[in-house]
Amino acid sequence: MADICGVQAQLLSAAELAIWARVDGVKKGDLQDSLWKDRTLVKTWGMRGTIHLLTSAEFSTYVTVLEKTRTGYRKGAWLRYFRVTIDEVDRIIELIGSALGQEGLTRGELADLVSNEIGSHLRKSMLSGWGEFLKPAAYKGKLIFGPPRDGKTTFLRPDRWLKTNAKGDNFDESVRRILRRYLRAYGPANPADFARWWGIDAAPARRLFDLVEDEITQVDVEGYTASVLSKDIDKIRKISHVTSVRLLPSFDSYVLGFRPREILVPKKYLPMVFRQQAWISPVLLVNGKVEGIWEIPRKTPTKLIVKLFTRLSAIKKGELTREVNRLGEFLARKLSLSFIQCEA
Repeated sequence: MADICGVQAQLLSAAELAIWARVDGVKKGDLQDSLWKDRTLVKTWGMRGTIHLLTSAEFSTYVTVLEKTRTGYRKGAWLRYFRVTIDEVDRIIELIGSALGQEGLTRGELADLVSNEIGSHLRKSMLSGWGEFLKPAAYKGKLIFGPPRDGKTTFLRPDRWLKTNAKGDNFDESVRRILRRYLRAYGPANPADFARWWGIDAAPARRLFDLVEDEITQVDVEGYTASVLSKDIDKIRKISHVTSVRLLPSFDSYVLGFRPREILVPKKYLPMVFRQQAWISPVLLVNGKVEGIWEIPRKTPTKLIVKLFTRLSAIKKGELTREVNRLGEFLARKLSLSFIQCEA
């Protein structure tokens, strides 16, 4: 997971499948054990203000950079929209940090605390599932998600839960670590790509890239100028062509972090993959490119339907069948496979 800079986890079930797609031998329940028993993973708000799973070992690295770069909540437009002052936001962050420990508190409990201490006008936003006032606390390393209690989300204080410092790393070195990981996972990439991925403006992204200027080399990818780690160039050139058929879940990092998208997804099918309200469909990869989307309907949970963007050979259909069987083993149910051919 560290190699791909964490896994997006608005849907924990999708995050679980993203791990299944990459880790041999993973079983149902392993993710929950890693989060709540072994504490080797952390669930928090991170890049783009979205929920991610990060390794506990690298959590402080991300928080060090998030705290100084994810600061949109301090701007006038954000404060006016949520009808709050910056002093109130700072008090909310400190209050959350003081209240949380190893035992989780729910949104309702945090809302009661903030309402009583600061003002009842903040209660509605504190209860919001979008976490408007919780994200700033997460960026500062004062809040992570905890195990559910009676079906409700809870939140913990990371340093007390992990029994380690939530931050304190050197900022410049933390940026370098993240950029090295990012370029290795998603490169070739340029500062604008990183800006979209991290969720910041282009100008600060360029300044962050300056910190690895002596470690990167510009390359041309079918007319797209981007950068890779210089020490990876020989390794990239030696990579042999690999054929594969894989299923990836919603919001998968491979699809989400890739630019330009038209290289990965046929242009006419982009709206089927990158849907409205920032929803990203589960995809079928054939030799590394998106050649369809798939779903398991709620009403028929033993049926996997693939909408194909292209026609598969008999060999590729056989490989897909094996992939579906592998997924069925993970989900502990036998899946039948059916196809819908999209119009050419």
